[in-house]
Amino acid sequence: MALTATAALSAQTTETILIDGTEQRLVKLVERQIGPGTVYTRYRMPDFPLNINMVRVDVTNPHIKIETSVANEKSAGTELLVEAAKRYDAPNHHAICAQNSNFWIVSTQPQWDAYNASTHNVSLRNGMMSIDSKSFPHWWWWDTTRSGIVSVTDNNELYIDLCQTEMTFSSAKTGTREFTNCNKGFKTGQTSIYTPFFGPDRQFLPLVDDTDEQKQNNDIRYTVDTNAQCTEVLLRMAPGESWSGGRDMKFTVAEVRASDGRGTLGDYDLAIVTRGNDLAVLTPGDEVTLNYSWVFNYDSQAVRPLITQAVGGNMMVMRHGQITEQDKWDSYNTMVYSRSAYGSSEDNKTLFMVTIDKSNDPRYGASNGCTTDQMCQLMRHLGCWNLINVDAGGSAELMVDNRIINQTTEGTPRAVGNGWMVFNTAPDDDSEVATIAFEDVALEAPAGAYHSPKMLAFNKYGTVVNTDYKDFTLTCSAALGTCEGRFIQAAATEAQGSLTATLPNGFSVTKDMRIVAAVPEMRVKNIILDSKHPYPIEVKAMIGSKEYTFNPAAQQWKVEDESVARVDASGVLHAVNNGSTRLTGTFGGVSETVDVNVETSPTVERALNDGDWTGWKASGNSGLTKMTLGADGTIAYTYGAPRGIATVSLTKAITLFGMPERVEVTF
Repeated sequence: MALTATAALSAQTTETILIDGTEQRLVKLVERQIGPGTVYTRYRMPDFPLNINMVRVDVTNPHIKIETSVANEKSAGTELLVEAAKRYDAPNHHAICAQNSNFWIVSTQPQWDAYNASTHNVSLRNGMMSIDSKSFPHWWWWDTTRSGIVSVTDNNELYIDLCQTEMTFSSAKTGTREFTNCNKGFKTGQTSIYTPFFGPDRQFLPLVDDTDEQKQNNDIRYTVDTNAQCTEVLLRMAPGESWSGGRDMKFTVAEVRASDGRGTLGDYDLAIVTRGNDLAVLTPGDEVTLNYSWVFNYDSQAVRPLITQAVGGNMMVMRHGQITEQDKWDSYNTMVYSRSAYGSSEDNKTLFMVTIDKSNDPRYGASNGCTTDQMCQLMRHLGCWNLINVDAGGSAELMVDNRIINQTTEGTPRAVGNGWMVFNTAPDDDSEVATIAFEDVALEAPAGAYHSPKMLAFNKYGTVVNTDYKDFTLTCSAALGTCEGRFIQAAATEAQGSLTATLPNGFSVTKDMRIVAAVPEMRVKNIILDSKHPYPIEVKAMIGSKEYTFNPAAQQWKVEDESVARVDASGVLHAVNNGSTRLTGTFGGVSETVDVNVETSPTVERALNDGDWTGWKASGNSGLTKMTLGADGTIAYTYGAPRGIATVSLTKAITLFGMPERVEVTF
């Protein structure tokens, strides 16, 4: 164990931000590149308190692709983001990060029986619509002129803003007509389309009409009508066509059915289903044009981009750098809660993905959550211009390095309806190191420490190829100390200067560094030594939660009884004879004494168990109770279906002589 020396927060990692007129410290704890054009940052406001995880994506980088993840490729259902990332993984196509997106229908909502976990607002993947952005005009799921959408083209052009939604199909026989829903139900006067995301065997959804009184009271029903008179038009996409928003897509009619509207899509590419027989004029071979577009800047110069990926939230909470009116009055937005949101910079070249916790992080501490207004103030300070609030609570998740990086409200990640993923599309076969970067946001070391900073290595595309790269050489300002290879011997007193790491190819990176006061001590307080294993004495110190090493050769050592043990010039402790003595080390004028016991083992090997379970203890994690360990090693327990993975631990305190060369455990 080492004595903790808490240094003042470095000026380069802390800034001041105004939240609701009160100054808050915003501390940057982590910032590192995680892929081409993609940077992950962890912030903390310790006085609020608030834990913030954010990814910035340079959408101009040619080696990234943003895609919508649709849970299990179905319009209804949920999936863990980590599992979706595995499913989408392919050569030259690896998820860098991901975040949850839309709210979805849950079992307590009236739409559940008909729609079962379909998302609210748009969900569009690779140009194919999974869910539309016009249905469910209730509560605060307004149409896109109030909620906006989060969208991008195949050329990585971002459109995160309010917009109008246009959804039509046309043919020579029907003219141009509007469809109202995608992969959802339809009532009299409505037309739905069904895409492959709906599933080949799931029945279409004609719904019972609402009475005038129900409509007036917004008491919308979602009951399937089994007696509907409908027409189903089944189509195949024309050769050479592909899915995309913002343009016409050509289809050919393959089959027309007069039915109750409860048919299935099968292996067709599209179905158009409506009440009545208006569409019965279509016959196999007819051409039908489908178009769904999102029109931006509709109040000035309208733009209809070729959108291929899109998700949506409940509300546009910041637009053109200004917090919106609906952000301030909506009850969901004004509550203190965890948060998840997508935003863009003023020039639309940066995508922001942010998750704010309402939980207790075991490493970073408590996070109270916040309102969307407070989130907007924070994000505006960090350079965000437009911002849309998406699902939060246990769904607020940010995936980095193939794991959920934030502490969710439920402790374990929740399966979600959809999300946005950033993929690295650079070639996989380049492992040559081109650049490096310091992993630490602030470079610090205790006075007198012997330290090698952790370096991240990247290839020419910006792909991380090594997270602990060691083939570099350090140089530093004279005030910081002296450098040898990849190590710096820190000065004996507090100092500031610059540290430079250089690759063999000549690339170098320089960062400011501080030498701070800290009290070192020996890591092991009761040293057990044998004649076979000399012990390089470990001297450690802490700055915050980070541990640093001191060169034992640079310290002063004294052994009380040198007939039992001795220390050589390199700071290595050697056994001489069995017995006990005391070792004193002096570091910068501070001394510490520990016990040394020399015990040469009579045997080379020792069995940890050998069939004897005396002294062993068995324990289980949440969900495993009433656990016992029998004399023959049999484990019994009651299983209570925990949310996470059930684990069993077997423990026993065992004295080992020196440091074993190998420990074997056989089950």
